Amino acid sequence: MLGKITALLWLAYIGYWVFRSRGNKRTTRRQRTLVSGMVPRAALFFIFIALWVFPLFAAPLFSPKLPVQIVGLSVCLLGLSLAIWSRQVLGSNWSAEIEVKEQHELVTAGPYGLIRHPIYSGGILALAGTLLVSGQLRVLILLVIVTVGMVLRAKTEEQLMQKEFAEGYAAYKRRTKMLVPGVI
Repeated sequence: MLGKITALLWLAYIGYWVFRSRGNKRTTRRQRTLVSGMVPRAALFFIFIALWVFPLFAAPLFSPKLPVQIVGLSVCLLGLSLAIWSRQVLGSNWSAEIEVKEQHELVTAGPYGLIRHPIYSGGILALAGTLLVSGQLRVLILLVIVTVGMVLRAKTEEQLMQKEFAEGYAAYKRRTKMLVPGVI
């Protein structure tokens, strides 16, 4: 039952993301790398499909008891909420690509006051919660792949933001962490 609720949360989250992807500022500069653009999204899509099609990946790592599943569902909801809140705070500065927008602003309000990439943090947290609900190998594999991808993408974004905002971004980096407040 909690697995179905978790799946519905993810579907609602994806629906929100599709709905909110319109109406952003015009792009002035885009940075194409291995971790940006359609290629990694397509690869992740095919990995996701493979993980759910092949029975080997559905193997349980552990059998989560109801209290663990409740914690997992809560963690998933917290992560998705953080990602949505962060997207709201970014407003029209948000982009699916690594790019600079017209009249781009360095956003440091809300969750961005603590961490530089709270959307990524929220996604990783939500996947960790999903793992606690499901206990499945495929979710662990997806969590590892997504975490590595998001860390690489965050580093690429930071290079672009450093070029765009110079000392302002350097000061921002000194007072915040990349993904986990006070840790990393």
